[in-house]
Amino acid sequence: KNRVREHTFYRNKLYYESKVKPYFGNRKITEIKTIDLERWQNNFISKNYKKNTIQKYRSVFFSILN
Repeated sequence: KNRVREHTFYRNKLYYESKVKPYFGNRKITEIKTIDLERWQNNFISKNYKKNTIQKYRSVFFSILN
């Protein structure tokens, strides 16, 4: 059984709602291309987000695929 702690779930949900969903909107996962993901990440880089923060957001994004 694959489980995450409640705190982790809510933190990841917050990241999704505030960082992933606003950028990609209601697009289907199959419609998101590699270039879209790169542009999304570059958006954070241009705003001087730290590398580890961007990696957390990427992790949340990719957890959707699993």
